[in-house]
Amino acid sequence: MRYPETCFRGIANYPNCIGNDGKPNDRIFKPHSNQQPNEGGWLEFSINWEDDDIVEEFTRDQRKPDDTLHFIKGIVRMIREQIDNIKKNPRYTDFLDYERQPLDNNPYHGNILIKNVLKANGKPDKLFRNEIVAKLLTTIKDDIIPPPQNSNE
Repeated sequence: MRYPETCFRGIANYPNCIGNDGKPNDRIFKPHSNQQPNEGGWLEFSINWEDDDIVEEFTRDQRKPDDTLHFIKGIVRMIREQIDNIKKNPRYTDFLDYERQPLDNNPYHGNILIKNVLKANGKPDKLFRNEIVAKLLTTIKDDIIPPPQNSNE
């Protein structure tokens, strides 16, 4: 399957997800407290593939079921080639991937996938996941793209 050169990751209202430098930090890839791995053992982090010129606006304008803005902190553009470079590193090959997973209301939807690696005691290896996330943060192009001005929040 061919993928576009870039994708967008939304920044919802995660506490402390933007550092003092104004850049997103690892919290934009922090699993929700009730998030479980999929059947393949992957944690899914939603993205929108930048298939065309409207995806940026589409992503910025995404709404929750109650019609409030979903990504109130903005969105970031990630460069797929840089994600691929991370995936080529033998340390991460089996633990990082991405997919396209269209939804009824979002044909651009996909996921960044991070394998839920477990330590010997059966608990998630958060240090290794954080290492992968730190690498993913380097794939972000430019600054945070802010939410729409007239978001009605």
